[in-house]
Amino acid sequence: MATLQYTLVFSVMVAEICGFFLLILPMPERWKRGMFKAIGTSKIIKISTRYLLFIYGFIGLLLLDSIQKVKRSNDAIKQAHLQGMDSVAPTLHATKVIMLSTFNLIRNILEASQELDKTKINAMGDAYSKSKEEKLDEKIKMLRKELDETTQDIEKYKKMEIDYNNLKKQTENSYKEFIRLSEQHESLQNEQSGQIPDKKDK
Repeated sequence: MATLQYTLVFSVMVAEICGFFLLILPMPERWKRGMFKAIGTSKIIKISTRYLLFIYGFIGLLLLDSIQKVKRSNDAIKQAHLQGMDSVAPTLHATKVIMLSTFNLIRNILEASQELDKTKINAMGDAYSKSKEEKLDEKIKMLRKELDETTQDIEKYKKMEIDYNNLKKQTENSYKEFIRLSEQHESLQNEQSGQIPDKKDK
């Protein structure tokens, strides 16, 4: 049974070390982003994270069992010294199991912390992207509003220009009519006074 526990703990440790070195290998940023994205969206990873608690419990039980074995080994050593027997090998074996179990617990805690930090970073990135999009939308709305106001001002000035041209034409027509009426009035006055109006070159 002790050999089975040792083998399981050692296998988990080797798998975690291989995964750790795979993640820190130098590779292009595009590959890293794709790999982390695949890990973050993988259903297998999500399901496996749910069973991390059971793995922690299992390793903890192994740790407790190893501690009990060390205690029993120490008791056996005391009895061996009394009886003249050598029991160093079981103690070394139990000590190795304790070290491996402790190492696995620490590594699992670190991996859980990294996963939590990654989740926080992704959440912050999503919040930053959302805030950036909202600011961009507000800026676009403001520019559209300014464009509408400018368009209205242009239409207003065009209308004022049309009104000015119409008023100018009316003024010119009124002036011409005034000149015509003045000449007609002068001609009538000359006819009444018996004078012959001078012919004007038109």
